[in-house]
Amino acid sequence: MHTNRYVTRDIATIGPDADLAAAAKVMRQHHVGFLVVVSERNGVRHPVGVLSDRDIVMESVAEDISPHELKVSDVMTTHPLVASIDDDLEDLLAHMRENGVRRVPVVDKNGTLAGIVSFDDLLQTLSRMLGNMASSVINQRVTEIEMRKQ
Repeated sequence: MHTNRYVTRDIATIGPDADLAAAAKVMRQHHVGFLVVVSERNGVRHPVGVLSDRDIVMESVAEDISPHELKVSDVMTTHPLVASIDDDLEDLLAHMRENGVRRVPVVDKNGTLAGIVSFDDLLQTLSRMLGNMASSVINQRVTEIEMRKQ
């Protein structure tokens, strides 16, 4: 299975020069706890880092530093794990496990940001698939019972 099938394309991003207060506002606006930090060249976004709500708490709030004093680039994870849309999903999951991350930016063949893959989204997909499988088992039994009544 290719990663492309499981990419969430509507994602929240921010530039590295924004302050942490602005990042927190973007997170709140989009109801997320994770931003892909992008550099934009000629209208094309390339991931240069990632920022989580935990990063903001640990580096600003917990240290009693105003979120207006720190830039995203000061606390973001630089050189994050990044996937290609053509990567094998099972290989990507292994890399996510090895790196201890739940969300990964995904790029196309040109290195342009295409979206993210998250464990949360994958768990929802897997749950839906397992539900369909369970329904098939139940429906098979019901169908067999109905057929035997005739």
